[in-house]
Amino acid sequence: MDVIKTLRPGDSGTKKLTKRYGDKLVCVRYRKDQVTQRRYTTIELIVDEGPIGAAERDEIADETL
Repeated sequence: MDVIKTLRPGDSGTKKLTKRYGDKLVCVRYRKDQVTQRRYTTIELIVDEGPIGAAERDEIADETL
């Protein structure tokens, strides 16, 4: 399945989904399947969030070096 375009919340083509999912919406992707000749709309949502723990902070710090 190929991605046709990726849109950010608030972009034209995302208004209904932005209204429905609010701040949890990360992006909207339009995809097409060459085999079935169908177009799909997919979304990426934030489903959980929390503070970064000490181990994760250390890992992030190591990656930036």
